[in-house]
Amino acid sequence: MTRFPENPSSLLPKGMFVLLPKAAARRRAIERIALSVFRLWGYQEVIPPLFEYLDVLSKALEPELVEKSYKFVDRSNGRVMILRPDVTP
Repeated sequence: MTRFPENPSSLLPKGMFVLLPKAAARRRAIERIALSVFRLWGYQEVIPPLFEYLDVLSKALEPELVEKSYKFVDRSNGRVMILRPDVTP
């Protein structure tokens, strides 16, 4: 039998959390309301990629933010990618 830790949050990286169904539904409802208000004011939604190449994105970010960001290697070409810290919740 599998035993789970007393503190389930210890299964997740620091700063991460799970939204259970009730909380997830509430969050989505708030998002829908906010998006509709933004549309009324003429804004249009843009969804940027979660990852970008470090050499491109780092030009627009503070060096200390780049240092703290998660980085990965694109196995197809060896370039370093960065998880966009400016869109991370």
